[in-house]
Amino acid sequence: MSLFFLQKIVLKILIHDNIEKQKAMKAVSRLSGLESLAIDMKEKKLTVVGDVDPVEIVSKLRKSWHTEILTVGPAKEPEKKKEDEKKEEKKGDKKEDEKKKEEKKEDEEKEENKDDNKKEDEKNKEDENKKKEPEKKKEDEKKEEKKDDNKKDDKKEDDQKKKEDENKKKLESEQIAELLKMYKNYNNNYNPYYYTTQQPQYYHVYSAEENPNSCVIC
Repeated sequence: MSLFFLQKIVLKILIHDNIEKQKAMKAVSRLSGLESLAIDMKEKKLTVVGDVDPVEIVSKLRKSWHTEILTVGPAKEPEKKKEDEKKEEKKGDKKEDEKKKEEKKEDEEKEENKDDNKKEDEKNKEDENKKKEPEKKKEDEKKEEKKDDNKKDDKKEDDQKKKEDENKKKLESEQIAELLKMYKNYNNNYNPYYYTTQQPQYYHVYSAEENPNSCVIC
């Protein structure tokens, strides 16, 4: 088959994923006279090179997908086509590199913004802390004053308690002294030995032999 009969057919085909892409390529690849086959998913274009009837291609694909013929013309030389494909690949690689550079630049800018925001937040916190310092100092002073007042109150309570204890002890001492005084006075007025030290009275009893005049019965 000479190159004179080869033609390039470009079709519009509505496919959505790689599975449909493989199915479409499989359906077209069964046709006779096919030299090359390519599908651009982004542009939704199917490019067929070979001695193939465009109507036959469309009838095959329309069973599953909406298909339209865009262009039909002579096929380019394979070498030129390869060069064009290489150029397209280089362009694609260049675009990807540029895209990566832009993404990297955006990431760097985001990091810088994060650092700036972080610094700004730290500065705001410092300012807030500085503003709060006088208030905090006043609160601390109030707390210290309150502590001092509490200490004074505690001291007063302790002193009062000590005075009460001293008065209580003094009162107890006075009561004990009063009791001792009363006891001494009682002892001075009452002598239990007065009754025990008196001499006992003795009565002499005479027998009938000693005194015949005495009454025996008496």
